[in-house]
Amino acid sequence: MVRDEDHGALLDRDRHSLRRRLRPLLPRLHFLPTLSKPGDIVVVIGADAELIAALADEVAPDGDVVVVDQSVDMLERLRKASAEPDVTYLVGEAAVLPLPDESIDAVLTATPASAEAFSEFFRVLRPGGRLSLAGSTGSALNSGERMLSEAGFVEVIIVSGDRGPALDARKP
Repeated sequence: MVRDEDHGALLDRDRHSLRRRLRPLLPRLHFLPTLSKPGDIVVVIGADAELIAALADEVAPDGDVVVVDQSVDMLERLRKASAEPDVTYLVGEAAVLPLPDESIDAVLTATPASAEAFSEFFRVLRPGGRLSLAGSTGSALNSGERMLSEAGFVEVIIVSGDRGPALDARKP
């Protein structure tokens, strides 16, 4: 694992706040390579502009990032903050995604998910599609593992990151 002290001089050579801005993104980047690849369509629920940019780069040139949020204001702020060309912004929520069945390669969310949301993720993911639920803690990990299995996901694992564990799963 690469830590700030390993590249501190490179990241903070001019005393800019780059290191501080990159730190929250690092845990998400640890599982991006397993989550998506060029050409994929990735849904992000509860995103920030940095994550959108990272995912857009990951799936380029033929992939797409679909950002879903309940708040029109948040979607507008994200749209203004991100200049990525292959990003779509949709009003929705985890339990009711405005997407066709088996149309998505990966789902990434940092918002707490219910059994209904896990079933919805399963519905929109293509066979072999991946789900990553960041920011889970304690008992939420155990209940999340159980709910993912009940929703039909396989290879449910806990992935460690700088901001804590995340759940990763695959649709068979």
